[in-house]
Amino acid sequence: MPKVMLTVSGKEAELHSLKRSDCVELLGMEKQRAASAAKAARGDDEALSRIVNDEFMSRREACVREMHPELEPWDDLPNRDVLQLINETWLYSLGYPEEEIKNLLRSGGSQPTQTD
Repeated sequence: MPKVMLTVSGKEAELHSLKRSDCVELLGMEKQRAASAAKAARGDDEALSRIVNDEFMSRREACVREMHPELEPWDDLPNRDVLQLINETWLYSLGYPEEEIKNLLRSGGSQPTQTD
């Protein structure tokens, strides 16, 4: 199991893959979120409200939190570490190569870079 070093606290955590059912659910939520974002960009206030109140982020966090009881109390972790673990778990679960995830962390960007 690959390990990730949380950048603020320096804690180490194993990188787990989300369950298939959670990935499918979250991908559906992400697709709906993207559609709402496109509508909101065109001035649709109802779509903007759906983005602000959507469950994608909180559901994704709940899935990752459940996999890491060793990091409790979760609410005491630096927010940057929580976001890092959530994002890296998401990319790992979607099948991004580990090296691309490591490149993402090194670059400080939001999208993984392609490796050959």
